[in-house]
Amino acid sequence: MVFVAAQANEHSNFAPFTYMVNTIGQVVKPKDLKMLNKKTLIAHALECGLEINKDTKALRRATPSNMKVNPTFWTDLDVPADKTATEKFEAAVKSAASNEMTQEQMIAVVNAQFTEVK
Repeated sequence: MVFVAAQANEHSNFAPFTYMVNTIGQVVKPKDLKMLNKKTLIAHALECGLEINKDTKALRRATPSNMKVNPTFWTDLDVPADKTATEKFEAAVKSAASNEMTQEQMIAVVNAQFTEVK
């Protein structure tokens, strides 16, 4: 990211930043880089006065801005807490209910998980 920031700040070359935005979702990252994702990269680019060209999906300068690309901006962001098992289960139940699954069907699936022989 230091190279990306240097290219953007010193040479107005946004191609590495564009590449980073378009490929970050395919990269397996350690937990300390959890906030380095496409959503936060685009938000930071917009804060720096950049915009995304709708046709080419490339970043370009939108406004004359003195704000520099920060190579470690994601370290300043709050990392959301991981969901608990209960929260994950509640989300799964809501999803099943929205797919018109009945309570009896849900209970049957849960019971099957505990009665399977492993």
